[in-house]
Amino acid sequence: MLYVASADACASHSSKRIGRMSDTSPAEMVPTSPSRSGGAWLIVLVALSGAWASGSLLVQQGGDWRIDDTSPSYLLRSCSGGSVSIVDCAGIADSRWGSFDFYVGSRRILIPTSLLGLMYFSAIAAWFAMVGLPPAGARRLWAAIVVVSSLGLAGSLWFLGLMLFVLNSWCPLCCMAHLSSAVTFALVLRQRHLAAARSDVSEFLNRTGADVVISLRHLWSATAACSFVAAVCWLHFDTSMALRERWRKLAEVSAVIETMRGDADMMRREFEAERIRPLAISSARGAAGIGPSRLLVFSNFDQSASECFEKGPLATITEVYGDDITVEFRSLPASVRASSQAIDGNDPPTERDWLAGYAAEAARRQGGRNAFQHMRELLFATHGHSTGRSYRVLAEQAGLDVDRFAKDMTDPLVRGLVREDVTLAHELGVRSAPAVFLDGRRVPDLCMTSDVFWYEVAADYINNSGPVASGGDAG
Repeated sequence: MLYVASADACASHSSKRIGRMSDTSPAEMVPTSPSRSGGAWLIVLVALSGAWASGSLLVQQGGDWRIDDTSPSYLLRSCSGGSVSIVDCAGIADSRWGSFDFYVGSRRILIPTSLLGLMYFSAIAAWFAMVGLPPAGARRLWAAIVVVSSLGLAGSLWFLGLMLFVLNSWCPLCCMAHLSSAVTFALVLRQRHLAAARSDVSEFLNRTGADVVISLRHLWSATAACSFVAAVCWLHFDTSMALRERWRKLAEVSAVIETMRGDADMMRREFEAERIRPLAISSARGAAGIGPSRLLVFSNFDQSASECFEKGPLATITEVYGDDITVEFRSLPASVRASSQAIDGNDPPTERDWLAGYAAEAARRQGGRNAFQHMRELLFATHGHSTGRSYRVLAEQAGLDVDRFAKDMTDPLVRGLVREDVTLAHELGVRSAPAVFLDGRRVPDLCMTSDVFWYEVAADYINNSGPVASGGDAG
C-alpha cells in the first residue's frame, strides 16, 4: 500500500508539471540558441593564450631563435634557457616530434606541431566566441565539443611525456600551450555540467526527439572562421619556410663572400688581375694638387648604392689617407641605353639622371670643389629626383647664384663634361655605378667594400706608387 501511494503521488506530481508545461510554448520549453555567458568568454580567453604560445613557437620554427634577455615577454626570454640547461625550445621544436611531414608527389609537406596547436586553439576560440555555449539539450553538439577538447588534452599529455622521458628538455611555451589545453578541457566539462544542472523536465522529454537545432548561421560562421584561421596559418608557415630556406642559401653565399673579402691575398689577386688603363686628368674640371695616388669614382645620384659607397668606405678612405690620395668624381647616368645614345647623338640627353650630372658640374664651375661636393650631397638627398625648378632651390641651398647656375646647366661645355664621363665609362667597360679605379686599375666589386682591401692591400699602392702616366683625353 505504501508503495502504491508513493507511486500515485509521483504520478500526480509529474502530471502537474506536465500540465504546467503544456501551457508553455515550445520556444520557452527548450532553448534553441546558444548562449555567450561568462563561461564561454573564459574558454575563449584560455584558448587565445594557447594560440599565442603556439603561434610564438610557429614563428620561430625553423628560424634562428633570436630570443634574448631584451625580449618583452618573460616566456620568450625563458626560451633562451640561459644557465638552465634543460630549457631548449629550439631543440624541441626542431626535433623529430616538432613536425610531421608527408609527400604530395615530389613535394614535401611539413606540418609543425605548433601549427596544429595554433589551429586547435584558434578553432576553440572561434567557436565559443561566435557560437557560444550550446543548450543542454544539444547532446550531440556537446559530445563533439567534449571529444575535441579531449583529443587536445590527450595530445598535450603525449607531448609532455615526450619532453619528460624522451627529449629530456623543456619548453616554457610548449608547457603554456599544454596547460591551456588542460584548462580548456576542464572548463568545457564544467560548462557541460552546469548546463545539465539547469535543465528541467522539458529538456528530459526532448531527449526522445531530435537534438536542439543551433542556428545554421552561427554554425556556418564558426566553421568558416575556423577554416579561415587554419588556411592563413598554413599559408603563413609555408611561405615563411620557403623564405627562410632561400635566406639560408643567401646566408651561406654571404658567409663565403665575407670570408673572401677578409682574405688579403685574395683581394690582392683580384685587384692585380685588372689591367692598368692610362687615365688623363681633366683640365676642364680644374683638378689641382694631385696626390701620389688617384681614385676615380663613377657615381649615379639616382642609386642608393653610390650614396652608400661614398658615405661609407669612401669617406673612411679619404679620412685615413688624406693628401696621399686624390678623389675624382665622374657622373654615370643610370640608363645604359641613354648613355649609348649620348655617345652617338648630337645633342646631350635631358633625362632626369643626366640633369643631376649637369647640376653637379654647374655647381663646380661656379663655386669650385666645395660647391661641387655640397651639390652632390643635396642631389644624393633627393636621389636625383629634382625638376628644373627644384634645381634652382638646390642651388640656393648651396649658396650659389641661382640665375648663373641655371644658365650653366644648359651650357654646352658643362653638358659636354657629363658626356665625356659617359664616353670614358664605356671605354673602360663600366655599365653601372658605383665603379672605382685606383691608379688606373679597376677595383673589383668584391674589393670595393672590403676593409681588408683598403687598409692592407690598397695601402701598398697608395703609399708607394706615383701617378699613372697620362694617355689620351679621358675627361
